[in-house]
Amino acid sequence: MVTGYIKIQLLLNALSALGSPPVQNAVGLTQEWKGDIPREVTAQEGLCVQIPCHYTYPSHLANQPRVGIWYNNEGWDVSSIAFHSEEHNHELPRFRDRTQLSGDLKDGNCSLIINNITRGDAGPYYFRIEFDSGNNYNYHPVTQLHVPAEPSKEWKGDTPREVTAQEGSCVQIPCQYSYPSCLGNQPRVGIWFNNEENSLSSVAFHSGDHNQEAPQFHHRTRLFGDLKDGDCSLIINSVRRGDAGSYYFRIEFDKKNSYNYHPVTRLHVSNFTDKPTIFPAEIIAGKRVNISCTFNTTCNGTAPVLTWDTPTDVPGSVSNTVTQHGVTLTYTSVLTLIPSLKHHGHNLTCRVRSPSVSSERILVLSVQCKFGVES
Repeated sequence: MVTGYIKIQLLLNALSALGSPPVQNAVGLTQEWKGDIPREVTAQEGLCVQIPCHYTYPSHLANQPRVGIWYNNEGWDVSSIAFHSEEHNHELPRFRDRTQLSGDLKDGNCSLIINNITRGDAGPYYFRIEFDSGNNYNYHPVTQLHVPAEPSKEWKGDTPREVTAQEGSCVQIPCQYSYPSCLGNQPRVGIWFNNEENSLSSVAFHSGDHNQEAPQFHHRTRLFGDLKDGDCSLIINSVRRGDAGSYYFRIEFDKKNSYNYHPVTRLHVSNFTDKPTIFPAEIIAGKRVNISCTFNTTCNGTAPVLTWDTPTDVPGSVSNTVTQHGVTLTYTSVLTLIPSLKHHGHNLTCRVRSPSVSSERILVLSVQCKFGVES
């Protein structure tokens, strides 16, 4: 029995010398060696991809130094190393400076990132762990990487086809976008173009350098949300007739990981016709009354200003608030005054002002006697 064990060990050592992977002894091959790796992953040429990978190993190796290796084949072959955590010179030349781990081997994370994917990267991949104690393991089955010709389905955009704005007001173009998960922690720049082509002369908004924005958009555009949250909504303040046209969003992670989200959004610009609304109240001579004026908008841009014009001899005070319900912002101005019968038939005017436009609503005072007789 002992003689047979020695023969097996001699055979394993001979295979190792011939270039086969070192194999741990049979006692160490427990169920603690486990890998969680997908069977198939799809990537887009020119972008990046992540092969998710988590592994376990015998607990007595927890404090042992280790090396993680990814192979681009189905067998053990030192000439097909895609990533080596300790010696990058062992990697194939075509993988150098393009592969990295997304996590820490000590945490059981062996996920592989490959940048700037090429058609030649397609094929099988598997992970191998090597401990200094000589305990090594190949985690199978392999992951098959596919690199199709069509764009990745992870690039998605949700923008409306048509948006209408009123001249002088602000407008919001709602926008949500997604991208390959391997780019999640990468810095990014968001750009809005005011045309149907990728023309630098028509940049409406640039999150990284406002100097690249076309002069007519300077200080008038901004993002409503955060690019890291997938929100690319654009706000344009003080809308002009010349702002009408097509708009689309572009994300840039680096020179190779960028995407234009189509179709375009067509912006139409109409006359400013919105008016505030006055809510009448019962007005009794000598009695304090609150009269409300509101203005609704779905654009969280430059805030409109509500003001009142009242008879000069009517003492009053004004309080302003803003509330939001869904995407609608409601600006409210409450006028508090004490009218008398002589103000019957006079006008109260509530006016809404934006930077370049205004409109108003008039309430004709109908003052009633207190208990039928003016006091």
